[in-house]
Amino acid sequence: MLEGGSASVFIKQLSDIIVTDEPEENYYMYLGWATEDGGYYNKPCVGMFNSESEGEVISLGKSYTFSGYADAFEQKITAIEVSLDNGTTWTSYPVTGTTESKWVIWNYTITPTEVGAYVIQVRGVTEDGLVSRTPAQMMINVALS
Repeated sequence: MLEGGSASVFIKQLSDIIVTDEPEENYYMYLGWATEDGGYYNKPCVGMFNSESEGEVISLGKSYTFSGYADAFEQKITAIEVSLDNGTTWTSYPVTGTTESKWVIWNYTITPTEVGAYVIQVRGVTEDGLVSRTPAQMMINVALS
């Protein structure tokens, strides 16, 4: 992975790792994929490590931890935001000590108080105020034990 590169782009089909102290001059994704309106499709990008558990059944009243990453190329991640109501409201959790060259690994624990189906959504916020265009999301089902 090149410094400043997107976390999610470089994890697929990795076959070699080359370590060098020479700068890469031909790297075309350094600032993310720009949109027509001046934003970015993938900056900041977020993902969930446990998203393969789509539809996971969680017991009412028992804690469950979600985890994932956030990355923003040449910008620092300053907050992770979480929504449990399909993006209507977001709760922000400040992140400190981040750098441009490392993923932010986040954890979020919930203890469900009501039975039902929920979609947890997570997005990143950068030091320049950019917010993930497409949040990472996962559906969960809360059931009686």
